[in-house]
Amino acid sequence: MPDDEIPEADVVIGGPPCQGFSNLGSKDVNDPRNQLWKEYLRFVQIARPRAFVIENVDRFGKSLEYQLLLDEADHGMIKEYELSSGVLLAADYGVAQRRPRTIIIGSRVGRIPLPEPTHSKLPMLGREPWRTVRERIGGLPEQPATTELPEATWAFKGQTVPGQFKWLDLHFGRKPRELSLRRYDCVPPGGGRFDLPDELLPSLLA
Repeated sequence: MPDDEIPEADVVIGGPPCQGFSNLGSKDVNDPRNQLWKEYLRFVQIARPRAFVIENVDRFGKSLEYQLLLDEADHGMIKEYELSSGVLLAADYGVAQRRPRTIIIGSRVGRIPLPEPTHSKLPMLGREPWRTVRERIGGLPEQPATTELPEATWAFKGQTVPGQFKWLDLHFGRKPRELSLRRYDCVPPGGGRFDLPDELLPSLLA
């Protein structure tokens, strides 16, 4: 997007591509997508939000690109911003998934600390236990009734946008390919892609 088309914003939130850092990706330090955080900072520099949030895989926090990003807060594109950063585990915040993510919060109106965990794996004073997938979605119908969102709209700041949706409206499915169905049948409870036979592996993993 050209500079003159980037609007002003109070907050910018985004996740630059992670494929070059992810354990499931190529881990290629030369992957050109690894440097797209610079494009994100270009948006921040022009939109001048009061705060911004960057999310990426946990390995991003150990990369050279991460250090280069921090340098931009010292003397570069985001030198107006104070940063808070670290690796947060989604399960520690009530999400039914053990998903660690590097989080960076930048603020030019005073430092914003990373949020304190609200949940924990082991019993801990003041924290709730980790949630399970069954607790979160166990009440949903096993088979979604549709593969589409309902055609609902509402007015928001003078514009017509999709929504508002009830919780069951968001329980829609997809039409898996035959190959996907065969892969599903090979994965036992608690399993994953490592349970697939060689002939069903995606070409990148074969």
